[in-house]
Amino acid sequence: IEMKNQYIKANSNRQTNSSTYSNSQTINKTQLESRLKVVDFLKDHLYPTDSAILSFQLENQELFPKRRLLNQRIREIRQKLMSNLNQQQTLREPSHHN
Repeated sequence: IEMKNQYIKANSNRQTNSSTYSNSQTINKTQLESRLKVVDFLKDHLYPTDSAILSFQLENQELFPKRRLLNQRIREIRQKLMSNLNQQQTLREPSHHN
């Protein structure tokens, strides 16, 4: 849940353009749904096996009709999660003032 909250918080900082087409909202909703599914999927393993990825894709074919799309999304989410974790660790480390 924490990973999902971090991801949502990171993406909620983006500003949306009010003049965008209404179908872009649908696309954004679909993209967000696919990202959140991948966040849930990666909670168990940041580097899932090929068979786990294939099973996940088959269960979610409406979001990931091609394996390439799923692989891209997995890389994107993993990169963002690692970046967020690194930022949090940096913030938690006490600074050494002499």
